[in-house]
Amino acid sequence: MKVISSVLKKEEHENIENKFISNNFPWFYSAHQSSTDNNSYLFHHFYSNNQITSNFYYLILPIIKIIKPVSLINIRANLVINRNKVIKSAYHYDKFNNNALDHQTLIYYVNTNNGYTEFENKNKVNCIANSMIIFKANNKHRGCSQTDSDYKSVININFK
Repeated sequence: MKVISSVLKKEEHENIENKFISNNFPWFYSAHQSSTDNNSYLFHHFYSNNQITSNFYYLILPIIKIIKPVSLINIRANLVINRNKVIKSAYHYDKFNNNALDHQTLIYYVNTNNGYTEFENKNKVNCIANSMIIFKANNKHRGCSQTDSDYKSVININFK
């Protein structure tokens, strides 16, 4: 597991955050953060099924240039609205039809808040804007919501 701070240039990071909270960024509703919970959230797919799926793909190119993946599997942004209590998704793997789990998961934190990513071994990574964590996809993890900010936003990239 690797945590990296100050990932992007200030203007690159601000471009992502400002676009995500603007009135013209399309978010989509999901009733479940993982297949075994009832925690709703909003998402936006950038890349899925071997193709770019968003006109906003350019926003995440600076992150992709840093990690230099051999191949991309899935890229999406998540947005959780403050519900004034900590809501934890179920522990899960980011499989994406890859039962071998021989890829990497990257979580880029768009805004700073008291939410976090928790791993099954109880390690936690706090949501600090412009930082990211990279770990093997076979590590069960879950998202935990925030109570001190109106929203929590992350970008998930699964890659080899």
